[in-house]
Amino acid sequence: MVHHDSHNPTHSVSLPAPSPDGLAALLALPEDELLQRGRLLHAAGSVANADVYLLAEDASPAVLKTFRRRPWLVRVCFSRWTLAHEVAILRCLDGVPGVPLVWGRAGRDSFLMEYIAGAGPLRNSREIAAAEFPGRLFFTRLRDLVDAMHARGVSHGDLRRLNVMRGPGDVPYLIDFATALSAQGFLAPLRRRLVALVARADLFAVAKLIASYYPDLLTDAERDRLANLPWYLRAGRFIRKRIYGRFIKQKHWRQRWARWRQGSRRQPGT
Repeated sequence: MVHHDSHNPTHSVSLPAPSPDGLAALLALPEDELLQRGRLLHAAGSVANADVYLLAEDASPAVLKTFRRRPWLVRVCFSRWTLAHEVAILRCLDGVPGVPLVWGRAGRDSFLMEYIAGAGPLRNSREIAAAEFPGRLFFTRLRDLVDAMHARGVSHGDLRRLNVMRGPGDVPYLIDFATALSAQGFLAPLRRRLVALVARADLFAVAKLIASYYPDLLTDAERDRLANLPWYLRAGRFIRKRIYGRFIKQKHWRQRWARWRQGSRRQPGT
């Protein structure tokens, strides 16, 4: 897992994995104890998402991605499948620079992965000065990283800005493979077709990112992608904005609940 470390923002480094004995001991701990030992890095944005913790284990910190605090029914019906799927995808990408290494399952609802210090999510180009943009080389490297991922038969499916991390030295990293697809496994011919479709979405997302920082860096193929959005990407955008964002995303439910509670406390005639 790549994460911005506010205590050490000046470098990006993949730290060594714990020793085999140390890793086995970590993975054997109850999940609730792992959560108690960890520091929350990122709280889930919805009931379907995981919490992310940092476990500071001597010189070999680890990242814990966990659904442990999701409702039991959500974990049984959805989260455990999602977790197993993401672990399998990360193992397909083992050795691809810019993709975090997975270290193993920790109970039914969590897994451990490597921690890369000093990296953080791309900042919105509209909110920072041009002098703070990633260098142009960052996006060349990002193209290469996405190509390497696709060469392994994996498409990401959610390459928005928050899932593309920038390390010092303008090194890109990808995170959150929960919606990724792999061409390997059952029904391989169908999988390959789906991966190819989602790979086009990945390439569109990369082109959109580049356009928001350096429009002149776009290739002719990338300009064509931006000008001719496939129907399934238009449908996905509609679902994300009009359905997921409005009815499912957890913060919106919290906002509605708070408004309802405030309204219920008002006295008639006030």
